[in-house]
Amino acid sequence: KKMSVTVSDKRDYSKAVIFGCRPCDAKGFTIYDRVFIETDTPDPYYKEHREKTTIISLACETPFAGCFCVAVDGGPADKLGSDVLMTDVDKGYYLESLTEKGDAVLSLPMIADGASYQAAAQK
Repeated sequence: KKMSVTVSDKRDYSKAVIFGCRPCDAKGFTIYDRVFIETDTPDPYYKEHREKTTIISLACETPFAGCFCVAVDGGPADKLGSDVLMTDVDKGYYLESLTEKGDAVLSLPMIADGASYQAAAQK
C-alpha cells in the first residue's frame, strides 16, 4: 500500500505579546534562540514566531532564595530577552523600551506619557 505525504511550509503566524513575564523568563528565550536561531541551520518556524512576538517583562522588586534568575545568570531587572521592561513605581509603572519592537509598543496611543503624572506627584 502506497502513501502520499505533502508538507506545507505555510508560516503565516499572528503577532503575539507575552505580557508581565519576569526578566528571568524573558532571558530564558535567549537560550532557545541560541539553539533554534543562532545556528548554521536555523528553525524557520521558531524564528518567525520569535520575530512576531513582543516580550513585556515586569521587574521583580527583590530577589529571593532559589530565584530562577540565578539559573539564567540574570537578576531581578535583567533586560536581556525583553522588548519592554516594566518597573513598578509609586502609582504606576515605568516602561523602558529595549528594542525596536519595544519602541513600537511605547508609541501606541493607549500608552500614556507619565510626565503629567510625575508633575502632579511633585506638587
